[in-house]
Amino acid sequence: MAGGKETPRQKMIGMMYLVLTALLALNVSKQVLDAFVAIEENMQKAAINHLERGDGAKRALKGELVVAEKDKEDPTKVKAQKIKYFMDVMEKIDIETGKFIELVDGIKKDILSKSGEDISVGDKDPNKILWVDYNKKDPVRPARMNLAAVQAKDQYDVPMHELVGEEPMEPKADGAGMKLWKAYNDYRLSIVKLVGTYTVGGKTWSINPVAINKFKDFNDLTKQVEAMIDKSQCNKNDDKGKLRDLYIELTKPETVMAGGDGEEQKEWPWIGKTFDHAPLVAAIASLTSMEVEVLAARASAFEHIKSRVSTGEFSFNSIEGFAVGPTMVTKGDEAELKVMMAAFDTDNQPVITGGGNWVVANGQGTMKIQTSGLGDKTMSGTVKIRKKSGDWAEKPWKYTVKVIEPTGNISLPDMNVLYRNYENRVQAVASGFDKTDIKIDGSATKRSKGSNEWIVTPTGGSTCTISVVGTNSITKKSASLNKVTYKVKPLPKPNAYLGSVNNGSVNKRAEDIMVKYGPEITLNVSFSLLNWTLIANGREVTGTGNTLNAEAKKLMSNTAAGKKVALEVSYRGPDKVVAKATTINTIK
Repeated sequence: MAGGKETPRQKMIGMMYLVLTALLALNVSKQVLDAFVAIEENMQKAAINHLERGDGAKRALKGELVVAEKDKEDPTKVKAQKIKYFMDVMEKIDIETGKFIELVDGIKKDILSKSGEDISVGDKDPNKILWVDYNKKDPVRPARMNLAAVQAKDQYDVPMHELVGEEPMEPKADGAGMKLWKAYNDYRLSIVKLVGTYTVGGKTWSINPVAINKFKDFNDLTKQVEAMIDKSQCNKNDDKGKLRDLYIELTKPETVMAGGDGEEQKEWPWIGKTFDHAPLVAAIASLTSMEVEVLAARASAFEHIKSRVSTGEFSFNSIEGFAVGPTMVTKGDEAELKVMMAAFDTDNQPVITGGGNWVVANGQGTMKIQTSGLGDKTMSGTVKIRKKSGDWAEKPWKYTVKVIEPTGNISLPDMNVLYRNYENRVQAVASGFDKTDIKIDGSATKRSKGSNEWIVTPTGGSTCTISVVGTNSITKKSASLNKVTYKVKPLPKPNAYLGSVNNGSVNKRAEDIMVKYGPEITLNVSFSLLNWTLIANGREVTGTGNTLNAEAKKLMSNTAAGKKVALEVSYRGPDKVVAKATTINTIK
């Protein structure tokens, strides 16, 4: 088996194989062989139970077809056509199932007959082995056998010869065992493909599974199977879990590690190890176990297919009103509200993943989220609930909330000024909207500088009007929220500095020349220094650059303390206007 996480049925069969292995080293007693007879009887009953479970899903779908064909509310019979489509899929699965059941029953009768057993039919006759023979008119129903009537229960030569050959480490290619191995694996591929490939509502899903029989453990097998499914074009939302489970339940390892009685552990072909020196009744029981697995997969597949056109797979015992609306609404906008009735089972709560810690009650999960940053916050995960069959129905969920920064607004109307030909920083927030923009009326340009900030540069005129425009990205509606008219003025004139002094006491060794605003003006403006003139002791020295030249420095050093020196500079501002600035300082 696959090992690791197994179903109860797989565990039961695995225990049977373990017991079988132990028998190979023992002188098999009558009591042990009778135990295999009992195991076989129970597995035949399990096979019939799974057969009836699958047939029940099939009959229920036929019943729904009768109702759908009479439905006057559906004149085009859309649901009836859908049911017929999936009933045809069920018939194709039954064809494949019937082929496998016929093969296995044929192998059983062959090894019984070659072992000298009487396989004539005798219904309920305690002296007869074959009570009900395989019938092609009911192709998925296995033959009913009574192994208590087998005479050579411990005979193993025929089963081993027919199924394996003389060398269990290399089963014969044309033997019944290798035919069985191929048929079992082919059935797995067929049923997964039939369940996962279909067209409904104009949408086509498909899967072409490949053989996976080499894996380290159950987790490795699951990983390989899920990777194969993820690469396919199947309906992953609705079918991935079922396709994975079907594939895994019908998967046996190509080889198994086995040894014993001091022998070294080595790899055996699954077929070789299963039927190597297997007593006749044990071999029959092993074959029946494979029929049980196939019929269980058929029933599970039918119930899943039925759920595509019927809600009968889910149980509900309570209802609740449920309203859904937009996560953000702005005054004046229309809000679309959807109200529905939610049905749920108080004894079967959903399982929710993704996001954080969920509190699940009344069919829904609740979680508190912390918002940080601005813009869209998106979370996602899955929600799943168990169906009546025990399988899980799983759906993805996704939720997006708009995070908007809370804002307030204070204004100084008398200070509404924009400076001409200067890059004025403008910040604006449209409260109640997740997207903000500005609109300009007047001779000015704008460019975005980031979140809710722009650079506005007036180029002319005496006024400029800026409007704040908010947009709801969900409803796509916009609104003009505020309009402010600004005076447009030229930039203030800067000061000239000798050293760091403007109209003050200056050291005679000062040499740096600057044109800038004083601390009373907070504008961040750069001015280009074109040329300068230094006047002291009745002399003038001119130059360019941001420092005094040698002649001007000498003039400064020869000027006595208490004497005045004047510095006149020519500069160009960001408005491209050339102007002059002067500073008159006293030598200290």
